[in-house]
Amino acid sequence: MRQDDVDLNDLRSRLQQLEVQNRRWNVISTTAVLVVGSLMLMGAKRDDRVDSPTIKASTVEAREFVLKDAQGHIRARLSLPPTGRVVQGPGYYPLVPPQVVSNQAALQFYDENGDVVWIAPTNPSVIPLKQ
Repeated sequence: MRQDDVDLNDLRSRLQQLEVQNRRWNVISTTAVLVVGSLMLMGAKRDDRVDSPTIKASTVEAREFVLKDAQGHIRARLSLPPTGRVVQGPGYYPLVPPQVVSNQAALQFYDENGDVVWIAPTNPSVIPLKQ
């Protein structure tokens, strides 16, 4: 064997080692870029667990439901009105308009002056179910 053949074999083996290392670094760097990119995209995603002011429940029990505007004035009420009771103070209106029968559920809507605009049922009566 000549000197040139030995050097070429040595160069060939060294070149193969460099190619293996180069492929390994390409795989490692590509994986690192994908991992870092994925982490950045996951961090940029909007949070799904935003706390909302809504309370979710399967059952709600109350004696009355009151809807108030931004100034605290009552605009609507769903209740079983007690007979003749009036609550005094800003934003409060009589609980029993003359059209409402006691011990019957009523939906009442008020205007900005506190006057009753609409009441349901307008004609309180019992309607039997048909069989």
